[in-house]
Amino acid sequence: MNAARGKKLIVEARCKGENIKKPELPFLGIKFMIACKAVKGENQCVDSSNRLYGTYEWRPIVNTFNIPQDVETLSFVIGLQKCQGTIYFSNLKISIAE
Repeated sequence: MNAARGKKLIVEARCKGENIKKPELPFLGIKFMIACKAVKGENQCVDSSNRLYGTYEWRPIVNTFNIPQDVETLSFVIGLQKCQGTIYFSNLKISIAE
């Protein structure tokens, strides 16, 4: 985690969705995000799920996340939250932007 402090993380994968229903609230649904807590701050969730719904074939998904310099904990979250359907991920890669 020390290597990620104050840097940008690039998260890449391929995803495929089957019958994914749009959830009631915009922050629910497909999760492809970084959750972190900074020493001097509240929990931060940097969500960038691209709001994909319905059925679709394999497609690339790439997101960039700015990590605070004083990050204390860092988690990567993928899956579905409070919505119906099936999501698949493959070829997951996390790297630090140079």
